[in-house]
Formats: sequence, structure tokens, C-alpha cells
Amino acid sequence: MDGRIFEQRKKELIQKAALGSCHLHVAMDGTRQSLAGYCASYVIPGHEGEVESLYVAPAYRKYGIGKVFMESALAWMESHRVPRKKLSSMPATRKL
Repeated sequence: MDGRIFEQRKKELIQKAALGSCHLHVAMDGTRQSLAGYCASYVIPGHEGEVESLYVAPAYRKYGIGKVFMESALAWMESHRVPRKKLSSMPATRKL
């Protein structure tokens, strides 16, 4: 993953977290010491929760990592009792 892309994403997530809470779930490949994927979500208590970003590297797809990320994010949002949950989707505009 390009360090510049990650730094921009991190900055955006920190800004959103300032409004509420942020949850970052990361999957690492311990053998290769590389990032397998991540899921970033946030909640604004009493308003909404959103899965802001979810990515699984191509080599790690079809192992259920994305499903675990979504289940974890939704359970976390439930624990904050947000009345509305949001998932936005867009095609990747750049190679990660």
C-alpha cells in the first residue's frame, strides 16, 4: 500500500473520529509481514454509524476476511446503539 494514500486516509479518519468514535480492524499476514486488509468505521453517537473504508488485498480475497470485517464493524456499531448504519461503495480509483 502506498504510504501517501494511507497517510491521507488516516488524516480523514482522525477528522471523523473527532466527531465520535473510530474503529479500525486490520488483518496482517504474519508470514510475509504484510497488510492483508483493513476496515475503518466510525459512529456519531445517537446519529449513525458508517463503514468508511474496507479493503482486502487481492491475494487474501476469498478467505472470508471481508465478511469478518463487516461482522465486526456492524457488531461494534450495535454496541453504540446507532439508529442508522451506512455503507458507501465506490470502485477503486487508484491501485493500492
